[in-house]
Amino acid sequence: PYIKCLPNPTSGLATIEVYIPNADGDFAIEAFDILGLKTFSDIIQCADGVGEITLDLTKKSKGIHILKVKNGNKMYASKIMLVD
Repeated sequence: PYIKCLPNPTSGLATIEVYIPNADGDFAIEAFDILGLKTFSDIIQCADGVGEITLDLTKKSKGIHILKVKNGNKMYASKIMLVD
């Protein structure tokens, strides 16, 4: 499984691509800033374990944001850096 964040670092908009083999259903995605505040939440439509979404952090605080992707009882995490 993987979570790709492109570009990373980003100035606000990034494409998030998720691949989870044998995934059942869509993925829930959330982003949190370094203080633990939720900055983004959505559902990624997937097909054959692959899904893609545009993440908009343009009006969020600069720094590291943690991405959490959930599918069923499995959770995966990645980091994305928000810069000027």
